Amino acid sequence: MSDNISQIEAQAQALLRTQEIMRILGEWGINSDAQIAVLGCQELIKSRDMRKYQEGMKVLPESEDINARVEHILGIAQALHTSYPSRPEAGVGWMAQRNGKLRGRTPIQCILQDGRRGMVKIRTTVDCAWAWHQDDQLNPCWDKNKA
Repeated sequence: MSDNISQIEAQAQALLRTQEIMRILGEWGINSDAQIAVLGCQELIKSRDMRKYQEGMKVLPESEDINARVEHILGIAQALHTSYPSRPEAGVGWMAQRNGKLRGRTPIQCILQDGRRGMVKIRTTVDCAWAWHQDDQLNPCWDKNKA
């Protein structure tokens, strides 16, 4: 019985997470076909099925790549919310604004053109705590206390 409840709770969480990802990508102005590409699901999701994901009727497929992309999307959205807590539209605007650090592209263009690597670049730009942690993993011998 407890296993059934855990499975139902896990399924409900996955549905909510899928809806949240779809909401974020929609707010950023990314259309359904591009959402599939951003999530790396071109072989797994058809455009005609996107409404089911957006309405929380289907769960995103599971893979290491898709899960990493989802985490980056959530991380970027959370960092934008932290940067613009009283004006969420400012975060959406930032995603659509050209940026010199991105060779004059918008963060959305960077994500669409560079895929997961672009997500990492955007997340590193907006979430310094995450970037700091990544640097720590890449340079485990570096003593940040001496920095």
